[in-house]
Amino acid sequence: MVKLKQSGSSLEKLTAELKTPVEAEEIRFGIETENFKQYGNRVIYELEQFAGKNECYTVADDNHEGIRVSTGQGWFLLRLSVHDSIMPFNVESSVVGGVQTILKQLKPFFEGCEFLDITPLLEKIKK
Repeated sequence: MVKLKQSGSSLEKLTAELKTPVEAEEIRFGIETENFKQYGNRVIYELEQFAGKNECYTVADDNHEGIRVSTGQGWFLLRLSVHDSIMPFNVESSVVGGVQTILKQLKPFFEGCEFLDITPLLEKIKK
């Protein structure tokens, strides 16, 4: 903040060009197995393989936590909680209806995750 002020800038100026998503959603998947970290890391790896096969998806190279994928309509991020047996899943879209489209595209993948409680995803898709 001091350096911004010294340069005559501000946090508002720095973030002014960032785009606000048209839609955003967060879903928290519960992991229903004892070794949740090992399982969560496996899900992230498998999602990376799944996304790599979709020509409309671009997997970010600089994933520091989980996996982030651009979809053309927005992006999604799946990560493993450090302390809890959950996987937060964030989706943003630049178009109306884009979040639903992304969720529906990923539904078959998540249905194959044996120890992931995908009930919250299924409830979001029903709406």
